[in-house]
Amino acid sequence: MDSIKEKLINIARNLDSSRMDNSDSDIWKTSLLDLGINSIEYVHFIVEIEQKLGMELPDQLLNFNEFNTLEKIGGFISELSRD
Repeated sequence: MDSIKEKLINIARNLDSSRMDNSDSDIWKTSLLDLGINSIEYVHFIVEIEQKLGMELPDQLLNFNEFNTLEKIGGFISELSRD
């Protein structure tokens, strides 16, 4: 089974693979704005995460300013999964 990190990177690459040509470690830590994801795409991204992971995420995750990297989103989801 893919890790949360791998799943998030794959979902992000599916948004627009032409913008995601960096290595996985670069994408993981890079600002979503620097990856070309705007606030509208971010909402679509979160919905896609919910669908792919089969879980409903709290609205707190919709804070684009706080959760501005895949690493931060992944950390938040990992914490939810432990509870």
